[in-house]
Amino acid sequence: MLGRTPGRLAAGALVGAACAAGAFAQPGSDLVHARLVAEDAAAIAGETVRIALVFDIAPEWHLYWRNPGDTGVSPTVDLDLPAGASAGAIAWPAPERYIHGGGALLDYIHSGRLTLVVPVHIDADAEPGTTLTISADAEWLVCKEACIPGGATVSLSLPVGAPGATPDASDDRAVFEAFDRAAPGSFDAAQSRGVRASWTGAALTITAPDASSLVFYPDEPRVGGPKDPITGCVAEGARLVLEYGATAADAGRVTGVLEVRGGPGAGLWEISVPAPPAG
Repeated sequence: MLGRTPGRLAAGALVGAACAAGAFAQPGSDLVHARLVAEDAAAIAGETVRIALVFDIAPEWHLYWRNPGDTGVSPTVDLDLPAGASAGAIAWPAPERYIHGGGALLDYIHSGRLTLVVPVHIDADAEPGTTLTISADAEWLVCKEACIPGGATVSLSLPVGAPGATPDASDDRAVFEAFDRAAPGSFDAAQSRGVRASWTGAALTITAPDASSLVFYPDEPRVGGPKDPITGCVAEGARLVLEYGATAADAGRVTGVLEVRGGPGAGLWEISVPAPPAG
């Protein structure tokens, strides 16, 4: 049997007192149903199985993206993995823009359902026929007019299959298929479709041929975000100019999700661009 060792996988930083100790007993737990699922019916020794933490959110309520925006708090996830298993980075879907506060505040949110996908690699010496158990402690802030903390502990168990075996699909394979259809593609794939990004001073210009509009969802606080993200991250047509501050050069890279509407580059793309040189 594989032994258990704790491992933390943070989906976002908890700030303030919104999700302090005791969140698991808060009424926000009744507004979000969390479950942990796997793509395959077995975990194959020496290979990677994708798992997902699925949050089904009550109508008219929302959770927050990895960059929550002006007022929110991203969910956090503590994964407890067996010995011999290791987790990769969380993959997030693109968010929605939520402008409120009389047009002065912008949050990045998820409504309906939020699916976070994590690849878990299984060591080649894992013993076939044993059971791999993964659990997760999740905490969140769910909001409507008011915000309420919540949390849950969820788990799943998978049999370990022999190296080289082909696992059957799990009953939850459709969750991953839906995620893949909506997940942002790579920046390299965007560039292959003509999407370009270049700096002029502290302004990042993104172009996509024949696009009807462009929307950028920035990661923060790498460079503190573009100036005026409420209006400055949306453009009609095929050209979007993101104005950054003088500290842009300190970031290393500017990252986020670009939504391209129309043209050969249509879709959602993870943007990763080296920051401009200082000076």
